[in-house]
Amino acid sequence: MVFRKDIQTESGAHTHQGGLVIYVTRGAGYSVFDGEEYHWKPGDLLILPVKPGGVEHQHFNYDDSQSSQWIAFIYIPFLFQTGSMLAQVKEQSNWREMAAKDTGDDDTGRDDSDAEEDPIVAVTRIIGQRAGDG
Repeated sequence: MVFRKDIQTESGAHTHQGGLVIYVTRGAGYSVFDGEEYHWKPGDLLILPVKPGGVEHQHFNYDDSQSSQWIAFIYIPFLFQTGSMLAQVKEQSNWREMAAKDTGDDDTGRDDSDAEEDPIVAVTRIIGQRAGDG
């Protein structure tokens, strides 16, 4: 699976298993993986390590006037084999605003009700269903 992520100011802190690859396409910033900072810029490649209990991490953008962007590559069968899960540790500071935009409840007049499901939400949902299969 491949998905694109825009980081306006910061992402929420969350924990999930590593093994995914992030390629930075725009902007500069840093990520904190288990308390350690890693700075990045366009063209950089980040790889989350595979560790018992997963990796707690959060991403930050340096430029308030433009979002940073990266593309993540995830090999889905690997997630199933590692029993990957997602745990939100700290919410993104502007999560209410972002959620309103995603659901079409913002002031743009845009109707997103027929928009495709976010790939991260879809993977998290699928992983949760697989975990419940016993």
